Parts: sequence; structure tokens; C-alpha cells
Amino acid sequence: MYPSDMSDAQWQVLAKHFAEMNKRARPRVRIARDLINAIFYVQATGGQTTDRR
Repeated sequence: MYPSDMSDAQWQVLAKHFAEMNKRARPRVRIARDLINAIFYVQATGGQTTDRR
């Protein structure tokens, strides 16, 4: 867990916006909370990259 990750209380506020899809839709491959935490991590760290040439 990173400092930029959402707490359980914060996730409860957002979880309703990521409701499960209906049964006819394609199943999700990623967990919505993990994706949101990844976005927050990149935003908090400035999106560091390595220069590989």
C-alpha cells in the first residue's frame, strides 16, 4: 500500500460510481480501485520514467 492509495472510507464514496456491469457486458479485467490508486500514484510521484536508449 502506498501513501497515495485511497482509504476504505474514501473508496466507499467512489464505489457507487463503479458499480458492477450487467451480465451481458464484457467482464472487467482490472479492479476499479486499483486503477484509481494507480492514477493517484502517478499524480503524486510526477510520473517518473526511466530513459532507456
